Amino acid sequence: MGRRGCGGRWSGSHAAPHLTLHVPEPVSSAGCSAPPAVPRCRAALDLDDATWARGRAYALHQAALIIPYYRTSNPAFTALAERTVEQIIRG
Repeated sequence: MGRRGCGGRWSGSHAAPHLTLHVPEPVSSAGCSAPPAVPRCRAALDLDDATWARGRAYALHQAALIIPYYRTSNPAFTALAERTVEQIIRG
């Protein structure tokens, strides 16, 4: 039987929850990956400034971990992480 905690589904003795992110339709259909679309996506998500800042911090954290770890084994993933850092720094 699985255990529940932190809003996620815990299974067996696994240490990490299995979570699913459901993106609202206006965001998924808006083409939010390009920088010019960011304001439209943010408006569609209806997030306050603190939540938006936490999301940016999380994205920066993940990208900072990806770059050195995958530099030689997955250059395309590293390039995506580098673009993420550049976009976050630019604002």
